[in-house]
Amino acid sequence: MLRQYFEGLFPKSCPKCSRHFATLREYVRATEQVWPVVSYDAESNDYEPLDPIGIFAMANCPCGTTMALSTERMPRSETLHILGWIRAETKRTGLNATALLNGVRDEIRGQLLVEPIREVA
Repeated sequence: MLRQYFEGLFPKSCPKCSRHFATLREYVRATEQVWPVVSYDAESNDYEPLDPIGIFAMANCPCGTTMALSTERMPRSETLHILGWIRAETKRTGLNATALLNGVRDEIRGQLLVEPIREVA
């Protein structure tokens, strides 16, 4: 669900150098992840927020500018579904939300880096 949502955020451009990232895959290949992924709602132990803050994953553009992918505009129902999953998985695994989401980020990045490039006809 998160991968599909983040794929929908593209195309995206760097606000400083205007480098264009047509797809999430291009973004992942060209940027360097920085800082842990954070869900401000989960970190504040609010798993049913009225106005969710969202999940943020940061990466540096090759120019050095930090860019963010976030779920702040995700529909609330989808956000609550993800927060419910985070709550269940943190209880099940003993990981905190940040560690869990870092694992999800790493999994998505890994998938994108090994998938063959699709030719556009």
